Amino acid sequence: MEKKIKRIPVKDEMNGRLMLGRIALAYGEDVASKIKIICEISFNEPIYDFGTDKIVGVCSELKNWYLEFPEEINITN
Repeated sequence: MEKKIKRIPVKDEMNGRLMLGRIALAYGEDVASKIKIICEISFNEPIYDFGTDKIVGVCSELKNWYLEFPEEINITN
């Protein structure tokens, strides 16, 4: 059986830790301990020109930060 994972993008690690602190205050440490901070690193990522979709350059390293919520935690707006 495959687990469903929900991800919310965050700006950087510090913002992710601040959001985890707010979640811990609002919902408790047991909920916050199930949430992970994930950093995905991409190498040689192309940069496209807006409108023409031509590659104008290559970013050598790109970091994307996420808060990863397990299936048992529901996210509502």
